[in-house]
Amino acid sequence: MEGKKAQTKTEAATRRQIAIQSKVEHLLSPLKSSANRFLNLQMEETLKKEIADLKIQLARERLNNKRVKLCGSFELLLQLVTPASESFPLFSELPLKAVSG
Repeated sequence: MEGKKAQTKTEAATRRQIAIQSKVEHLLSPLKSSANRFLNLQMEETLKKEIADLKIQLARERLNNKRVKLCGSFELLLQLVTPASESFPLFSELPLKAVSG
């Protein structure tokens, strides 16, 4: 008999705790949702700003890569042309004629 009374008391206490928790959650839910909206807006703005900064950084890196490739191409071209111009002087042996008008 006393076991049933103790069990019913614990069940009643548990039910009261559940009821209190649900009331608290019900009362706090509007506050949480408005706070979450505010936090979400802040996070969204910071994420947008960070994404924009990363896009700018990526564009700069791509531009630098293009410059490096262009400089490398010119360097390779100069390395190929320099020995060829020394071994085959095309214009140094041609006589210059004075052009009279």
